[in-house]
Amino acid sequence: MKILLINIAVVAVFFVIAEVAARAYFTLKTCLSGECDEFLFTRFNLFNENKMIGLSTTDPLLGYKPNPGFSGIIHHPPGWDQVYVSIDQHGFRRHVEDTHVSEHSGEKLLAVGDSFTFGDQVKNSDTWPACTAQQTRLDVWNGGVFGYGAAQAVLRAEQTIAKHGPFDIIIWSITVDSDFNRDQLRVRSNFPKPHIASVEGETMMVPTGYFDPSPDFMWLLGYSVILHEHLLPIIQKEGEFFYDGRYKVRGENAAEIKDIIDLSMQRFAGINGTKKKSILLQYDPWIFSERDFERTNEERKLIVKYGEKYNIEIIDSFDQVYAPEKRDKLWFGYKDFGHHTPYGNKVVCDVVLKWLDRDTSQIM
Repeated sequence: MKILLINIAVVAVFFVIAEVAARAYFTLKTCLSGECDEFLFTRFNLFNENKMIGLSTTDPLLGYKPNPGFSGIIHHPPGWDQVYVSIDQHGFRRHVEDTHVSEHSGEKLLAVGDSFTFGDQVKNSDTWPACTAQQTRLDVWNGGVFGYGAAQAVLRAEQTIAKHGPFDIIIWSITVDSDFNRDQLRVRSNFPKPHIASVEGETMMVPTGYFDPSPDFMWLLGYSVILHEHLLPIIQKEGEFFYDGRYKVRGENAAEIKDIIDLSMQRFAGINGTKKKSILLQYDPWIFSERDFERTNEERKLIVKYGEKYNIEIIDSFDQVYAPEKRDKLWFGYKDFGHHTPYGNKVVCDVVLKWLDRDTSQIM
């Protein structure tokens, strides 16, 4: 037993030495490429996040949504850094704490989408829906939810209208080359969710199913570069799934992206009782890589194609954010998360305001 314990201790020491050496090697490699990245020594776990931060609650239709009545400071490094977030009694992010209802025009705007709409990493008043509310006389409801797929966001719009009645304006925000991919998943970040599948040649929405959120032991692999780089790929290949710290399971018979876009557009176009609605295209900072730019541009063309098919207006923020010299100003830590900074959200807000400006009665 004594010899065994000594051998275990020796192996552990050598493993720690090898781990430090591996982190030093990869760090030095980035420095030699001209851009030193010290995250392997400033962030011990390689995964950005394990599960959704603690402001979520389950929902039988949507899978999960913001927890009604939540209020608190979010500190979830890297990413969230002492940011105040509050969710109203209906499950929507509050944008102005002292909203004067008497100043509203009586018209309501519903914004749905993913974390770029919810406003990950920024305070309540720095999201683009908040900016829209501050610059207009509209009663703006921020229905964005972190991690949502595009079709999942349409479901939230449908659910909201069923519960609270029609909205005068609906803006469906889509992060290009990201959101429609999420609609292929039946589990994301340990939450079950609806997904789009192709069954016997028919594209359909598959309801949220049962999923046992058992302990996520693979999160431990993030503490070792060696295990992360060599063991994790083997586990993923055998299990036929992708893991980046947020547990994901692809839905059975998941539909192709073009079919998901088609179905999502059809459902969005079918929402009745609104005066005007539009799709807002948003982008993460990986558009500056050649590979991601090409892929993003192809999906962007598909969205425009199906938007025309269903006669849906499109607000495109590409020209305003595709500015390499402003990358660090537009997005937080583009190497990790890529959510918009307050400035980035203001840029998107200005694009939305130009679209709304066609009805000048809404602009202050």
